[in-house]
Amino acid sequence: MISIALATYNGAQYLEEQLNSYIDQTRKPDEIVVCDDCSTDGTLSVLKNFRKKAPFPVKINQNLTNKGTVASFANAVNGCSGDFIFFSDHDDVWLENKIEVMMRAFEGDPSVGLVFCDAEVVDENLNSLDCKFWESVWFDKSSQDKVRNGEAFSVFLNHIVVAGMSAAFRAEYRPLVLPMPDLSDGYDGWVALLIAAVANIALVDRCLVHYRVHGGNQVGVRTLSFWEQLRIGVQQLQNDTFPNLLNFRKEILKRLDDPKIRNTYKINESLVETVRESIGHLETRMKLHGNKLMRLVPVISETFKGNYFKYSYGIKSVAQDLFLK
Repeated sequence: MISIALATYNGAQYLEEQLNSYIDQTRKPDEIVVCDDCSTDGTLSVLKNFRKKAPFPVKINQNLTNKGTVASFANAVNGCSGDFIFFSDHDDVWLENKIEVMMRAFEGDPSVGLVFCDAEVVDENLNSLDCKFWESVWFDKSSQDKVRNGEAFSVFLNHIVVAGMSAAFRAEYRPLVLPMPDLSDGYDGWVALLIAAVANIALVDRCLVHYRVHGGNQVGVRTLSFWEQLRIGVQQLQNDTFPNLLNFRKEILKRLDDPKIRNTYKINESLVETVRESIGHLETRMKLHGNKLMRLVPVISETFKGNYFKYSYGIKSVAQDLFLK
């Protein structure tokens, strides 16, 4: 049985196209479970009209108060009855064979716990922006090969490359990922990293989603120029990027250390130690001295240990700490 977990919030403008792409699937879902986060536009009307014509059950739930994206997806996942759960945003469009292709990866290998695909980035009118999602998040061939070779955990710990709209997972891992803490880094990185700790990950090197970028969506992507990357590097040192990432990794460690989780799933201790090391690395970066000369020794030490390459963005992060901080 296949479920789609859909979170909505003021998505009436684009929602109908997303919903219709479920009907157009060559392999239909068995149910849609929606959690709406107190929309104030016509989102609920669109959902209710769709429920009338859909060839499968559509369950619509609404939060009593605004809970945010993470909590809404958690509520939707919690209400799913299927053996396989597909995440969906409210403003994209799925290619008609998305479910069929991704299910082949699950059915071809029982050890696969999560499958994710690439996506074509499009504008609000579904015109291609000549950019693929993986390209925009620097998920290069080397990282893809690592995922194929069973090193998905190290890749996902370094940076988030799995977007919810491109991912599906086996429901047997729901107790591992729920409940979800309050994560500013998003639910998709949380789910992907935790499942990568206990199961194999399969990637589908095909664009099976039109990922719509528009003024109202929460996350947009495109390839950034050198100067844009530099500006973001400076901003990261001034905003909550590092505290949020530290909190994310601590929450991952807390979940993997949970006795109930350890009694249910086989946890690789080396991966747990990797999370601890990544936390130590990030704390070192956050505590660097304001004087550039004083921070030189810890930066060199972390570089020789390989931590900048395992737990940050390599030379870019070294330069960020030496010259931008």
